[in-house]
Amino acid sequence: MLLALLSALAYSLNDVLIQKWVPAWGTGSFFPPMFLFVGLYSMTFVPFFHAPLRAINAQAWRWVGMGMAIMAVTNAGIVITLGIWGGATAVNIVFSARGLFSVVLVWAAGRWFASEERHLEGRVLRAWLAGAALMLGAIALVRL
Repeated sequence: MLLALLSALAYSLNDVLIQKWVPAWGTGSFFPPMFLFVGLYSMTFVPFFHAPLRAINAQAWRWVGMGMAIMAVTNAGIVITLGIWGGATAVNIVFSARGLFSVVLVWAAGRWFASEERHLEGRVLRAWLAGAALMLGAIALVRL
């Protein structure tokens, strides 16, 4: 839980800094150092790995690669959005719609990915869906 809180704080700081610096630097100039530092900071977690990276099999690397690509596109989208329009608070509220998409994806396709959430009771998934719907309502309020 503490790591999730620290991640949220780092994400918030990142958004504020993006909103401040991207307009001055330009989106194209901001991308290279941003992705370089993300890569460097990620390397600080290597000592905590339970096995070396070469222990990951080829099939798993395909999924890791797709996940990295999706995260890169996600981060690029946030940077471009904040760089063009600003408004980190509104952007994050809209970005939180991923919670709704996650619940729907787990419900619809969780069995294909052997997701543990697929074994939860229906009432738990409905509560998650209700929470995600509330976030969607917050998005609608921001847009108004």
